[in-house]
Amino acid sequence: VFLPPDVNLSEMETTVHDGKVVLGIGGVRGIKSAGQGVVDARGDRPYTSLTDVVQRSGCTTLVTQALAEAGAFDGLGLPRLGAVMASRAGREGAGVPRVEWGILERARRQRERMGLVVGEHPMQVLRPEILRLRSEGLLLGQQLLDPSVVERTFRENGQTQWRATMAVIGVAAKVEHINKGRGHHCAVQLESHLGRVDTVMWSRYHEP
Repeated sequence: VFLPPDVNLSEMETTVHDGKVVLGIGGVRGIKSAGQGVVDARGDRPYTSLTDVVQRSGCTTLVTQALAEAGAFDGLGLPRLGAVMASRAGREGAGVPRVEWGILERARRQRERMGLVVGEHPMQVLRPEILRLRSEGLLLGQQLLDPSVVERTFRENGQTQWRATMAVIGVAAKVEHINKGRGHHCAVQLESHLGRVDTVMWSRYHEP
């Protein structure tokens, strides 16, 4: 089991705590050496609130936001969006608003801070809905499942190219539009709780 960085559990480097892998605060993008200040100020006395973290460690607003987006305040029971809002407003002591991003936005922000999603992945949350849509035939149009259409799509210069067609569902973790060489294409990294796959889409199959 992997856990996100935690202001009360993490060291600078990744460690094991009670049989669980806890990512290090040093891995959070955007905090640099401030992470060591969070660890040192904690000592043997766990943090109890966002105000406690800010006052004892001297975290700036930007560092606090980075920690929140990475999930480092989850162990305090604080919503990530609420922690960011309180920090930006300079009102940590007035309480953290009980508001939160949706599952996709939470994952996107954590991915930007950590390079990965730790804990509950959006695909796990959305799995029941995905299975329902697939069972109802709503995920793929019937035209894409017609072999004759697939064959015509890939017949170029009088030669038939045989290719396997696969339906892949995932979160678009990274999208890059590229204009060079053979024309416009799009590099997409699809992600699920099981792994990642890098794909390429040419301009005839997507809109720039």
